[in-house]
Amino acid sequence: MEQADQAAGRALEDLGGYRVIERAPVCGAYRGYRICGMGPPSSGATGVLQILGILERTPFDRAAPGSAEAVHLFSEAARLAYADRARYVGDPDFKPVPVAAMLAPRIARNTPRWAAYVGSASGVPGQLTTFGVGLETSGEIAGVQNDLTLGNTAPIVFSACEVNPDINKDQTIFGFQPLGCMPDINCSGVRALVLSFSNLDPIPDGSTMYSCDVLILPAAAPGEYPIECSNEGVADPDGMALPVDCSDGAITVLAEGPPVAPASLILQKARLGARSGSGGSVLLSGAVNTNPPFGSLDADIAASGLSIKLTGAGGVDFTLSWDAAECTSRQTRRGPKIRCDVDDASGKQRIVLRPMRIPNLLRMKVKGTRLSLFGPFTADPVTATLVTSSFQRPDTIDNCALRRSGALTSCKESGVVP
Repeated sequence: MEQADQAAGRALEDLGGYRVIERAPVCGAYRGYRICGMGPPSSGATGVLQILGILERTPFDRAAPGSAEAVHLFSEAARLAYADRARYVGDPDFKPVPVAAMLAPRIARNTPRWAAYVGSASGVPGQLTTFGVGLETSGEIAGVQNDLTLGNTAPIVFSACEVNPDINKDQTIFGFQPLGCMPDINCSGVRALVLSFSNLDPIPDGSTMYSCDVLILPAAAPGEYPIECSNEGVADPDGMALPVDCSDGAITVLAEGPPVAPASLILQKARLGARSGSGGSVLLSGAVNTNPPFGSLDADIAASGLSIKLTGAGGVDFTLSWDAAECTSRQTRRGPKIRCDVDDASGKQRIVLRPMRIPNLLRMKVKGTRLSLFGPFTADPVTATLVTSSFQRPDTIDNCALRRSGALTSCKESGVVP
């Protein structure tokens, strides 16, 4: 009883000497709203505003309330905010609290971000083609999982998948779906687990994690078929799950013809002009890979000529073509120099393929004038497909800019071209 009285006495003395300290509120913005709360020593405002700042750069606003995606995004944002709370927040009378730095927009922008991206590929019916799955990261990612689905109605099936040996994730596994399916027959999806229990080193930014072969069935109709990415997840070297985005890819089925030679044409520039008083125009430049097994270009052109099919830019569907008799080839010390010219009622067209210093790589320049090429164009990407009797070589270029009210579109590759 005496101890209780003494305790009560001390409590009353404490209350009697208590003085309210007025502290300025901590405020921030979220999707157009101004939000304020109590500042340190309370962690309420700093924690809430940090969470909202991270969520603002995610698709949280589009996630269904209570959905797995919403819960996942919120939980991971809260985990990061509470880590800062434990490290930095205290009583400002005894310890400085870096409120402004914690809530600065750069903190949200610089919060590590991870994204898996599914590549694209093209081919003709009956062809086996390959696409890759990469990782973009500003943090440390030791393991990745995701599901890829082509859909039960797509005329394409999975054949095989292989991890990139350069990332040293030797315990990566692939499970084809649906359960019990047979590759090359009826597997419409795959679950990938990219990991290694003996190597927890982060996967380098920009790495291709793995690649998959898919078979385009013989009866496939031309068109674009999406590769949908879902059930994505990543973990750091400590096994902590982190939020991640995953972008879809696509398989483009071309009309029946020669098989597609992937990555054997690299477009550097493309410019299309709509028909006017002097006709439409085309300018293309890039590089063509003639390394094995794509080394038959010179012989193909000598035997049956070549063509370049142009699509995109809001509806363009135009083909430049040259017969074998319209082409010449001259051998140089670096390889064949090929030139094709035609000048008739359909327009004036020229293609020059010149050997480069890099072995088996040809510099390509194409020019066409007085063409029946009509606009207006859009800023959509432009695809050019170089076709010979042995192969189709497609490539797509974006970064397109419009001029003259859509009568001219000019595209330039932003990456490095040899």
